[in-house]
Order: sequence, then structure tokens, then C-alpha cells
Amino acid sequence: MSIALREVLSFDYFHFLTLAAGKSGLENEITTVGILEYEYDEGLHPKRKFDVNSLVITSLYFAKNNPDLLVDTIRLLYRDGVSGLIVKKIFFQELPAEVLAYADEINFPIFTYEQSATPHFEDILFQLKQVISFDGQQKILEGLVEELLAGDPIPEARIQTLLFQQESLKKYTLFYLLPDRLNAPIVHWLSLINNYQHSSFFIRGISYQQGFFVLLGLKKHLLKEDHFPLIADLFQQIGLSASDFIVGKSLDYRQTADLKNAFSEALVSAQFSRKSQSRVNSYEELGVYQLLIPFYQEDTFRHYSQQLLTKIISNDPSKQQKLLETARAFVHCEGNLSMMADTLDIHENSVRYRLHKLKELLSNGTQSLSDFALYEQLSLAVKTADLLAEE
Repeated sequence: MSIALREVLSFDYFHFLTLAAGKSGLENEITTVGILEYEYDEGLHPKRKFDVNSLVITSLYFAKNNPDLLVDTIRLLYRDGVSGLIVKKIFFQELPAEVLAYADEINFPIFTYEQSATPHFEDILFQLKQVISFDGQQKILEGLVEELLAGDPIPEARIQTLLFQQESLKKYTLFYLLPDRLNAPIVHWLSLINNYQHSSFFIRGISYQQGFFVLLGLKKHLLKEDHFPLIADLFQQIGLSASDFIVGKSLDYRQTADLKNAFSEALVSAQFSRKSQSRVNSYEELGVYQLLIPFYQEDTFRHYSQQLLTKIISNDPSKQQKLLETARAFVHCEGNLSMMADTLDIHENSVRYRLHKLKELLSNGTQSLSDFALYEQLSLAVKTADLLAEE
């Protein structure tokens, strides 16, 4: 498993690191870590190579009396496929300018930290291995979500081990969060979520596409408690601000067999939140959008909407799309004449007249449509057009 250097820096533990050179190499992936003390000493004949995609930690002890070794050291590390270097400022308070320039030239990140900083090499190695392992777990979980959404059969034991970590839950719900402003890498938020412990709730963050899922479960040992906390309050406890995200929530479920529905509902709800410019939406509140969001881009929906709205525009005697404005207001105001009059800035009698014209137009020569039948036709067309217009 691998993780980009840029994502490593998002973990709070590594706040003591300062990037000295090689900024353009921060997307370099690391899969392992190592310590350099003697490998490139003794005439620059390395005792061993480092693994490709290593992040190497050093005090540069071997070059303390011979700084001229440093450029060749960086060259040999780069040759070996090392992704970056962390230098503790013991023997070199400032790295030579030619070393930094060469690292910038080859996009080789060099980080430094002060001798006064507390971490020992072994502590940093351990934390880096934990981070690499964490990223690997996220990739496995993301693959599991893909399988669930595709409807692939997954053994119960695998779900319990990977997703629920053998925790017995009374019920669970899923949230999908899309960062509204990317003020931190997603891995930072996932780290906060997955390190959070609560006696009553199980919580798990899972990276997926441009956002991440939050699985929230109510632990089974609770005899009376049957309600989830308010999401804004829970996020605040964890260290997340709900205002930084667009959020979609699934229904509540009790069986693992419903996981596909839960993941899908959270995604659909978040899509609706983004398109409607609202912050948080629950699947149960979406109404007809439960059906529209997954399918509105398909040709059948697109054609129906375009055909009906074009018919209204082309048969509008005013030639100013007043009937189209009325059709949209009829749907957006849910048929409330008073709200429509305010929205269109016309008298209610004028609203009634325009609705009568719409009923005549869409009745196709049969008896006049009822308000319900008119709303039924217009609602699907207008809501599909609204969703398409947001793209």
C-alpha cells in the first residue's frame, strides 16, 4: 500500500516537519520507510540500496565532517527510487544551498526538523508505518464499497471484519460528505473520525471518490438508547465543522443486507444537497428526487423534459416564455397560487389564466387537465431540467 507525501503531512503528528526543498515532488508515493546513517559513506559505495518509494530519515552523521558528500547522497537516493528525505538538524542546522537546489531540480522532497523536537527516529518510523497502513486500509474499504454498490455478493464475515470491526450494532446509518472548501486533505478528516472513540456509538470514515462516507452505528449493549446524535454536534466533538461539507444521509438500517441501499442513499442525498445548494439532506426527505437523481441524465428523462418544455415555449402566445415561467413556478411553489403570484409578481387571476392555458396546451385535445394531472406532467420535466441546468 502507498500514500502520497502530501497526505502524510496532513496528519497532526508530523506538524514538526518543515519542507526545505523539492515541493514539486510532494505527490511522490511512499510504501516503506528507512534510516540512513552510514549507507552512502565510505567513498560513496552504498552498503545497501533502499526500497523504491521509501521515505528515508537521517541525521546526516556520515557527512558531518564532509558536506561535499551530500549532493552525491541525494543523487544516489534518487537513483534508488527513494521518494523523499527527512533530516534531523543535529549536524547541519542549514543544508548547503547546492543540495537544496539539486533537490528542487529533481523534485526530491527534503524535510527538516529541529533537534529540540521530541520524536526519536524509531517513533517517526512507527508513525509513518501506521500512516501507510491506514491508507492501505482505506483503499481496501473503498474497494469494498465499490463491490457493495455494484451488488456483488460479499461474505458476512468479511463485512463484519472490514467494515464493522466485529462491533455488534443495534442499527446504523451512513453519511456521505463532500468538502465544500478543500482546506485540508480528506485523509486528515478520516484520521480524526477513525481515531474518535465513544462508549455509545461506533464511527468509521471511508474515503470514496471526491468525498468520504461516515458509518455511524448504535452499539448493541445500550438497552434504552435508540437515537443517533445530531450530526453537527457529533462532528464538533470529533473536530469537524459541518459547515465545511455538503452532507447526504441514508435511512437507518439494522441488517447488513441493507448496506448497498445505505451507501447508495447517502450518495444520492449528497448529490441532491450539492445541486439544490442546501447543506444537509436526508434520503427520506428527497421525495421524487430519490428516483430522479440516479437517472435524470439518461436519455429517456432528458428527452421527456426537453420535449415538454419546448412545446410550452413554442406555443406561448406572449413569445416571452411567460408560460414556461408559470410552469416552473407551479412546480417550485407546489401549486400554491398565492406563492406563485408573489414569485411571478402578477395577480392570482393572471396565474389562473396562465394555468388554464397550460392545461389546454398539454391536454392534447382531450378534456382539460386537473391541477394534479398538470403538476404530474410538469413536475418531472421541470425538476429534470433543473438538475441538468446545474451541471
